[in-house]
Amino acid sequence: MTGPAAPGDGPRLGAVILAAGLGTRLGPHTDHRPKCLLDVGGLSIAERARAALAEAGARATVFVVGHRAAQIRRAVAGPGVGFAVNDDFRTTSTAWSAAVGLRHLARTAEVDRVVLIEGDVVFDRALLRSLIEADAPDVTLVEPWRPEIDGSTVVLGPDDRVLAWTHTADRTDRFSPGQSWKLVNLHVMSPQTAFGGLLEAAADPGHRTRSLEYVLGREGISHAGFRAVPTRGRRWVEVDDGADLERARALFGPS
Repeated sequence: MTGPAAPGDGPRLGAVILAAGLGTRLGPHTDHRPKCLLDVGGLSIAERARAALAEAGARATVFVVGHRAAQIRRAVAGPGVGFAVNDDFRTTSTAWSAAVGLRHLARTAEVDRVVLIEGDVVFDRALLRSLIEADAPDVTLVEPWRPEIDGSTVVLGPDDRVLAWTHTADRTDRFSPGQSWKLVNLHVMSPQTAFGGLLEAAADPGHRTRSLEYVLGREGISHAGFRAVPTRGRRWVEVDDGADLERARALFGPS
């Protein structure tokens, strides 16, 4: 088994996991626990993400909490884990939670790379490694769009540069399935992007109810631009509803 990366093995890694939401589409699964604490193969989604980050050598992982925050704290507390509270989780969206988490990470850890993960994604640890090892400062994980993995998307240009980001709620009739890639909602970026352009835009009061995808698509967020890294068939599931949860348990359950 591969152990955690040693401190000198790679970049100083910090992470923010967005876990403040209500998860209403998963009822009754979330009647008594937050979405990130749903069990998938013997571990909660949050514990899986924390373990993957620890293995990758993360020195600081910040969970952004709101709904059932105390439960999340009890479940994932440990060395290198911190918590930032989005007190307005009922009336704000993922961009605002990202600002809360990035601000906390910038204050509490000195890092060379920043991982940003939405707290409902179950993923193969090799996918995280592929982003960390990518030859670009700002990268995001994608898979060719298809109806069964519908959700937020990007359009790519030459050299897999991201040209446009679209949250599902902002999609228009100009949506082109053949040119769209589904976002896994797992990103790795430089501190300049994370604590500069992204934090500034996400913390804009006018973006309180905007999605993270909307803010990532603003001009000037990344000096070099984001590059897409394909999943290449590795396993992942974004758990939005009961069907997604069952698919995650089938893919990541005991072999």
